[in-house]
Amino acid sequence: MNTTLATITLSALATIAYAGPLDPPSGPISSTMKTLDQVEPRIPINSDNTPGDSDSLFKISQSGSYYLASNIRILNFFDPYHGIEIVSSDVTLDFSGYSLIALLGALDAIHLGPGVENVTIINGTISGFTNGDGVDASTNPTSLINILNLRVENCRNGIMLTEQSTVKDCVISDHNQSGITTGSRAWISDNRIADCDISGIYNLSGMDECVIEDNMLTGNGRGFFMYGQRNIVVRNYVSGSGQSWDCDSGNHMLVIDATPSNFAVGDSGGSSFGSSNPNANYSH
Repeated sequence: MNTTLATITLSALATIAYAGPLDPPSGPISSTMKTLDQVEPRIPINSDNTPGDSDSLFKISQSGSYYLASNIRILNFFDPYHGIEIVSSDVTLDFSGYSLIALLGALDAIHLGPGVENVTIINGTISGFTNGDGVDASTNPTSLINILNLRVENCRNGIMLTEQSTVKDCVISDHNQSGITTGSRAWISDNRIADCDISGIYNLSGMDECVIEDNMLTGNGRGFFMYGQRNIVVRNYVSGSGQSWDCDSGNHMLVIDATPSNFAVGDSGGSSFGSSNPNANYSH
């Protein structure tokens, strides 16, 4: 009995002994840790990584993913600078919850150079660029500009787009001109746009085939100023504007222009504040 037990024990120990080599591999021992660039493959916006030039405080000139590591303030009165100029395609700029702020002036907060496309700007605040725009992508043939979860306030215009661009989940307010100026085939969704002197959403002639949905526009000079064609406008709410809708007939929308009242079903407008159509827009 004891002989059998000893045999089993020796057999088990032999199995353990042959489980792997005890000697370390030859050659120098290398680190298995990841580098900082591997852990955080993004580039902070600063004077070393993104130095500015004669008309910009910071300039992004290479494709990649960039982020703000702190608030950025332009404090000198009427500085002739853009806050961040982007002159390369394929860029993501994450504000990381921080703010880009100007005091009494500066040019655009974010300015896109000629030919730039496929840029995403997310997660932060822009304020005080009264001589320029919050985001300006309108003066060149750029496309595929995506602006998400941004607060843009107290600029000349909030966001100026070009074709095939997206603005979603943004708060845009207190601009001297317009909140969002669309490009063709833009998608404008789930934004709150308030207190812009000219219009909340500005769609000029030639800015066609946009989808504009689920936005809240309050207290603007006009809610919608829309003179492009074949735009689809659904489920928006307009309130407290000097003129709620100034739109060309070549667009697709149903507007219930109502005063507050008990809920009523129907598309007649007037005293009714309801519709059987799930895509109706409302104003009062």
